[in-house]
Amino acid sequence: MGLCAPKMCGMHGPTQDLSTFRDTGGKPSQQHGTKTDQSTECYVEVCTAYKEGDRVGKVSCRDRYQWWEFPPPQFGTIVSSKGNKFQVQFDSTGNTVFLSSAEIVPMISKEDLIAQRKALQDIWNSTNGRQWTSGKWKENAWDLHPENSLEGIDTDSAGRVTKIKLESRNRILDGYLPVSIGNLQNIVALNLAGNNLRGEIPCSLGNMSELVQLNLENNKLSGCIPECLSKIDSLVWVYLQNNDFVGAVPKALLVRGRVVNVDGCKKLTMAFISFEAPMMQFHVVPRKVLLNLKRLIPHEEAGVRCLPGQQDECRSWRDNGLVEVLKPNCGSAFSYYQNTIEDEIFSRDDIAFISHRWLSDDHPDDDENSKMQHLHQLAVDNPEFLYFWIDYMCVPQDNKAEQAKAILSLPHYIKRCGTLITLCGNSGRSKLDVYKRRGWCRLEQLSTFLPMGGKTEVYIANKHSLKFEKFKLSIHEVNPTKGIFKEDSDRELVSDCVSRLADVFAQYDGLESLGRTLKST
Repeated sequence: MGLCAPKMCGMHGPTQDLSTFRDTGGKPSQQHGTKTDQSTECYVEVCTAYKEGDRVGKVSCRDRYQWWEFPPPQFGTIVSSKGNKFQVQFDSTGNTVFLSSAEIVPMISKEDLIAQRKALQDIWNSTNGRQWTSGKWKENAWDLHPENSLEGIDTDSAGRVTKIKLESRNRILDGYLPVSIGNLQNIVALNLAGNNLRGEIPCSLGNMSELVQLNLENNKLSGCIPECLSKIDSLVWVYLQNNDFVGAVPKALLVRGRVVNVDGCKKLTMAFISFEAPMMQFHVVPRKVLLNLKRLIPHEEAGVRCLPGQQDECRSWRDNGLVEVLKPNCGSAFSYYQNTIEDEIFSRDDIAFISHRWLSDDHPDDDENSKMQHLHQLAVDNPEFLYFWIDYMCVPQDNKAEQAKAILSLPHYIKRCGTLITLCGNSGRSKLDVYKRRGWCRLEQLSTFLPMGGKTEVYIANKHSLKFEKFKLSIHEVNPTKGIFKEDSDRELVSDCVSRLADVFAQYDGLESLGRTLKST
């Protein structure tokens, strides 16, 4: 079967190859001319090949310019060609019509279209669609409207569903996810956040081989997180926080470069350790708050400052909370952050992680508040630091389960900070030699070697000499499992984290020996 000849209809318009629609998601690129009169505009088609069996849709000249917004309601199959015409048999009537290439666009196969529509209809039925849908989301109307005329649905130029965005705003999806949702094999982004979805994640999601972002946060989903998600190589962002999942996150899901967030899933076991996403939110102390403190106070007393509607996400929220939450901005886990109160944007270089040895058994400072005074001086001398991570204020002290999640998130917190500052002095518990023997301090130092997110600079700040200088770590001095712990249970918890660190180091050039050393111990 040959190529079609150029075809012109109506007014002379700019030349447009049909491949442009494929390459730009259905929209013509800027270099291919401008609109003239919408009522008569048409494009000259440049030799596009179709063959028998191809799925197409009928369009008019005006639809050709805007067809991705109003896709053709008439779908059909090419059954033969005659010269420069293609004989199309339409699904709805069974009639055949000869059309030029200017009057048709490539479409999804009939089998895939049926499977796709079944998935959308099943989603509608299983989530109480009569309650939340409007417009063209209606029962028994699936053959009357193209998919991307439905609210929250995007398709590519061939009519395949590529995005579903039905997060809760003016609607609440109330029910469960149907198995047939796996029919949507071309989907790139699935966002059903903030609804009332229950039951388990169907394993059929593993069929979504092109899925990049999955957002099911803030629902009531239960059961185990399915292994099938690990098989989607394209998957980068997995947001499952604030659900009722049980068991452990599949280890195969925690691959390099993938962000998996299960914060707030209280029934998940501690087997989950991800350095791309924390098990608990990233809490920080603003510079202005630190400068006004007379003594360090525990997380619960400080409270987390939240906006209305965020209280469920904040463990210790208060209207006048002193601690704030920084969230990744624009999808980046380790570069820029957004203040959830003022929506200001900050970089990791604006944040300092404070690593220190507690100066008493039940409080990080001594009776003279020498550490607090030291922190004040640091903040004054280094105005570039706008936020500080300080364990006593940023990690729950009373809720041990939540505290364990924050502890396992320590490597992630450290890589969110451009600088780690080690507080020390010349005597007692503040001495650097004492600090370097502590298991927790070693874990924090070891985490700075993680390659993701860029380099984390390490400094030593001496409260007696007032020196603030870079500190070069030796990889032979930072094995946390060889360090000193107050509780033996802490050593076991840290061992799980070190094992995960060793796995990561083993994947990077220059860090393999560190990974082998940690594994051997």
